[in-house]
Amino acid sequence: MRLRLSKVKKRTTLFGSVPSLFKSAIICGLFSIGGVYLGWIGMPGYLKANFQVIKNSELWRGLFEVNDLETIRLDISFKNFQKIESKRREAIKYDRLISSDEDYVKANLSLGESSLACKIRLKGDLSDHWAGDKMSFRVKMKDNGLIYGMSRFSLQKPGTRLNTAEWLFHKTLKQEKLLGLNYKFVNLILNGKQMGIYAMEEHFSKEMIETNERREGVIVSYEEYRMWNLLFEDRRNLEWDNLYRTSNYQTSNSNRIKKSSMLSSQNSVALNLLKKLQEEKLNGENIFAAEKTGKFLALAHFFNAEHGLMFDDMNFYFNPVTCLLEPIGFDANCGTNESSPFSYFTSGSTRSTWINHVLKSPLIAYHYVYYLNEFSKPTFVEKLQSVFADDELKYRRLLLKEIAGGNASEIWYNFNSLLAFKPWESFKHRAKRIRNDLSEP
Repeated sequence: MRLRLSKVKKRTTLFGSVPSLFKSAIICGLFSIGGVYLGWIGMPGYLKANFQVIKNSELWRGLFEVNDLETIRLDISFKNFQKIESKRREAIKYDRLISSDEDYVKANLSLGESSLACKIRLKGDLSDHWAGDKMSFRVKMKDNGLIYGMSRFSLQKPGTRLNTAEWLFHKTLKQEKLLGLNYKFVNLILNGKQMGIYAMEEHFSKEMIETNERREGVIVSYEEYRMWNLLFEDRRNLEWDNLYRTSNYQTSNSNRIKKSSMLSSQNSVALNLLKKLQEEKLNGENIFAAEKTGKFLALAHFFNAEHGLMFDDMNFYFNPVTCLLEPIGFDANCGTNESSPFSYFTSGSTRSTWINHVLKSPLIAYHYVYYLNEFSKPTFVEKLQSVFADDELKYRRLLLKEIAGGNASEIWYNFNSLLAFKPWESFKHRAKRIRNDLSEP
């Protein structure tokens, strides 16, 4: 009997066809990658967050960037500071700040050798302004005192306005002769304690109107009461976007307005225009300055500044020469991503806002499209970059150095607007997206 040897099947494995030396290398590599991964997921959040800062090239390039920002000193008595702390605890308890003029306390503000009296209060609707180590303040100068030409302003953590993005927005508004705020970065010392870099944001005042080269006039807006006291906790059959349709009105610096018969008359006309906007009884171009409004909306679109177009953030200057309203840039919260949002003609989340009624005006719509075309040209981005890039990069590097070694939550909070922010690349991509939209029939 012959014994037949069976064919032995060739067994293969994942590395069956690979020489043994390479097998070892691949296995070691996989274990190394696995180790890094397991190490990463097991790493404390503090180290993970700071690793993101350390690997940012602008941090290293800016290590020798000198912080030559001007320093403001704010001194508050112990008793008055306790009032602010009490208001802060109340805000933390209810997860929002409900403020009034009664919250202001006396303080002194110093710049260089000058010391001026002022009133301050805690500011910021939501916790990013007052829950961390840095508190935000609203400041009113007393006795006609001015700081950098401002009588009213906010001192706030730069991240609450997405760091340099808001600065770029206001600089561009002013460059385009639209209404923007003075906005700068300063060092703050509070009762002798170094608080780091703060954003100094001008608030609505007579001086703000003058620095924007406009005639003295009034600034009006819709009241936020229903949003924060009804919608915040219980929708009660209300929709955020069209709350302006039922809101009351308010005037900035109302006490000053009451003392002037001329300004009081202007205020009546301005508030009546807001009412006609609510009722949609007037065409947009009979309420707003057509070219300035179309241009403003186009620039907001370019900057992803839709947050600042919400009714609770929109403020309007009444121009006594034209008897029309002009929008003021404020709290833009500019999106730092590359893509542009939908056109304001489409539905999206803007279908019920004041913007939609305004764009029913053919004249305003024309200017909106015209300036979208202008702002999305490569030459516009190049112009912005040539004027603002050096200062923007310096501020961004200083802010990066400040959060290095900080707590994880602060780093992640600033990730998109500081660590991942590449403004000129974003603007170029966004401009291209807008041009693609404009090419649609």
